[in-house]
Amino acid sequence: MKYPIAIVGLLFSLTVFSLGSANAGPLKPVPGEFTAVMVGIDYDTGELIFEGSKTGALPGHITIRSALIRETGVAIHLAARWTLTTPWGDVIEGENSAVLNTKSLHFREHGIIVNATGAQTERIGNFVVIHGEINGLPFEAGVTEVTGHVKYVPSQAKKYQ
Repeated sequence: MKYPIAIVGLLFSLTVFSLGSANAGPLKPVPGEFTAVMVGIDYDTGELIFEGSKTGALPGHITIRSALIRETGVAIHLAARWTLTTPWGDVIEGENSAVLNTKSLHFREHGIIVNATGAQTERIGNFVVIHGEINGLPFEAGVTEVTGHVKYVPSQAKKYQ
C-alpha cells in the first residue's frame, strides 16, 4: 500500500515541475541586421526619419524616428522610436536611447519593445540591443545610411510571470 502512494506523489511532483518549466519558455536572443536610409525630417517634432529593411528571424520594413537629445564632446545622444512591420503583417514597436561617436561613426543603442501585434505580442518587454555604424555626418536625406546588428533579448522577469 505504501508504493502506490509514493508513485502518485512522484507523478504529482513530476507533473508540477514539468508544467512550470513548460510555461517558462526558452530565453533565447533573436538576432538580425538592418539598413536604413534617412528619408527626411519631421519639422514638427525635430525627428530624423529613416526607413529600410531588417533581416534575420524577424525580417521586415523598419521605420526609425530619432531625436537628437544632446551633444557631449564627440558623442551625440539620441532617443529613437522604431516600428518593424513583418512580411506577414505583425508589427513590433520599440523605444531606444543611443550614443553616436562622431569620430568613429559607431553607435550603441539599448531599449525595449513597447508594443506588438499578432504572434509578436509575447515580445513586449523584451530588451533591444543594437550596435552599428552611420556612413557619415552631417545627417542628410537620401545620403545618410545606418547599418546595425540588433538582438531582441527576452527579459528574465517574463520567466517568472
